[in-house]
Amino acid sequence: MSSFGPHAGWTSLRKPPVANEAITLRPLDETDAPAVARLHIEAIDTGFISSLGPSFVTALYRAIARSPHSLGWVALQGGEVIGFVAFSSHLGRLYRSVLLTGGARLLGAAAGRLLSWQRIKHVTETLMYPQRHPQTSLPQAELLAVAVSSQAQRQGVGRQLVQRGLQQCQEEGITGLKVCVGPHREPANRLYESCGFQFHGELEHHGVMNHIYTIELS
Repeated sequence: MSSFGPHAGWTSLRKPPVANEAITLRPLDETDAPAVARLHIEAIDTGFISSLGPSFVTALYRAIARSPHSLGWVALQGGEVIGFVAFSSHLGRLYRSVLLTGGARLLGAAAGRLLSWQRIKHVTETLMYPQRHPQTSLPQAELLAVAVSSQAQRQGVGRQLVQRGLQQCQEEGITGLKVCVGPHREPANRLYESCGFQFHGELEHHGVMNHIYTIELS
């Protein structure tokens, strides 16, 4: 899960555009997991989560969609998922609920890909991330990941997704969020700043320094 928080990112994927139809947003559900996993892997292709393969990432987003500690939105155009955003109200509780409800499926999906000390280390670091970096001055809620395909290029879909998710967070009583993103992901950094996030500092994860942004919700 290292792509969540510390490596959350946004990109425009190079795919043929769909018909020029209206873009609509709706809440993330389990049936979106394969499409969301595909977007995640293509958009955050250097992340640890992506390295565990489509089956694992699909099972992960299916478990996230079921968790009471997460929420998400997808953007659709022509009936196709062209973007998504995922949030957690409490990352540690999300990890526990995902492991309890889908741990066996996740382990089976990642079988054969965890047979290296480096990947086992990354799994441990990811699961311990909330405890290793408590940072009590930071909100517990977190923006996990956002990705948009090239079909939505220059249409503001990433911003729409983030803003709709922030609105739901506010409706559910969440007063603030954080997001961690690699400094090299310039589009993601600009996206978060345009949505009202402010730079808070840096955090080391998997040996890489990441930018931390926070936002207060009234």
